[in-house]
Amino acid sequence: AATRVLRENASIPWSDNVNVFASTTQDEVAFFYKDYTHQLANLLYRSDIHGLGTAQQYLEQNGLAGMYRIEPQLPVSTPGRYRAWDKRLECNRHVLLITGSGDGGPFVNVAGFGDERHFVSQARYLQQSLQDNFGLQDSQFTTLREPSRDDLHAALKDIQDRLHSDGELIIYFAAHGERIPYGTSQHAQGSHDGILSITEAHCLDEMEIKELVRHYCGHLSNVTIIVDACYGGAFIS
Repeated sequence: AATRVLRENASIPWSDNVNVFASTTQDEVAFFYKDYTHQLANLLYRSDIHGLGTAQQYLEQNGLAGMYRIEPQLPVSTPGRYRAWDKRLECNRHVLLITGSGDGGPFVNVAGFGDERHFVSQARYLQQSLQDNFGLQDSQFTTLREPSRDDLHAALKDIQDRLHSDGELIIYFAAHGERIPYGTSQHAQGSHDGILSITEAHCLDEMEIKELVRHYCGHLSNVTIIVDACYGGAFIS
């Protein structure tokens, strides 16, 4: 039985210290392949959003998604205060990698291919790329595979205690995703909420993620959320 009752919408904004990147728009199915994740990690130190879009266009022309002529773009959330990671700085940084279930679970229809092995592989590639580019150590990564809500709260509480006010955090989700329509316009960016399949028993919706980030990460200077899932753009308001 589903352990999550969907709420009406998640129209509340993301916190001011949060920016959200997605591997797809709210209308696209995700295709999981290594180069995209690696390229996204390489570009985290750039604040030029046009550069990110150019990278997405290149990958779509040369990767699996190129076959489908998807409009090239890499959505970025409001408030758009993305502060680029500086390779030269020794900052208080941590990365939380969350991978979901291969089963769509309640509320999520599996539109593309991908099981838990694909999601774990994506998370590993992102970790390796961040280590290569920013010199992060293994101790700066926390990996959760199909976590329960208690697992999520425990991991975020640990990060809350570990990072100071100048801390920088990446939260990466690799999972099956879905969109929940709300409002009168079903096609404008932000007209859907996002939801992710975390285990076979429960999903994690946009509202809950916003509440978790506000509660545990409100003191941090920069939180970057990366949604690597179908319809990931629905998380961008």
